[in-house]
Amino acid sequence: MNVSYEQTLTANYMAVRARLMNPLVVIKPTVQPVVKTINLSAPKPVREVFVEPPRKRRLVRSITAIDEPSPFEYKFIIDEVCAEHGFSYGEILGGQRNKKLVAARHKAFYRLSKETALSLPGIGRVMGGKDHTTVLHGIRQHAKKLMVSAGQVMQ
Repeated sequence: MNVSYEQTLTANYMAVRARLMNPLVVIKPTVQPVVKTINLSAPKPVREVFVEPPRKRRLVRSITAIDEPSPFEYKFIIDEVCAEHGFSYGEILGGQRNKKLVAARHKAFYRLSKETALSLPGIGRVMGGKDHTTVLHGIRQHAKKLMVSAGQVMQ
């Protein structure tokens, strides 16, 4: 006994309206059942069609996008560090852990943090996909090295 939602709604609406108009008479909603016949013959072939939903364009602009440096600025800093220490751009961005190379990489981290408005994750992305904690460690190590060379004592 299948009754459509629309039929049930209509019947209930009519019963409520009747009660409001004449509160002494109560009319119970009556709905005729809908009988569906099922065709048991051979099924029709199904044709699948993929319809791509329309794409929404989102115009989202980061607040920090104004402060972020152009690629020229951070590449220039990295190139200066490369030239100073005698390494290639790819070596600085790579994953080798040679002591001199790591020191140069830490210097690049430090300079990028002080001379640009990049965040720690931003510096990590620029420096070959490094994690922000790696960047933070490199900045601290280079700052400690600068303090020791200047004669200041670290606490």
